[in-house]
Amino acid sequence: FDMGMTVMNGREAYEKMKESDKDVKAIISSGFSKPDDVDELRKRGLSGFIRKPYFKMELSQLVADIINNQKSG
Repeated sequence: FDMGMTVMNGREAYEKMKESDKDVKAIISSGFSKPDDVDELRKRGLSGFIRKPYFKMELSQLVADIINNQKSG
């Protein structure tokens, strides 16, 4: 999710997903978000955050790390 989406921002989208599945895995991306906002979402279980602009390899590595942590956790 992008923190700056127009209809529903990333925080709102993440909260809706958590309502449906408390164990949901989600990555939020932004070029403008505040560190405090991201920290709060991490405390609520956010799987990852990636700052824009990013390379495909960075996103791929983040997804792999999340999957691997899920398997070992």
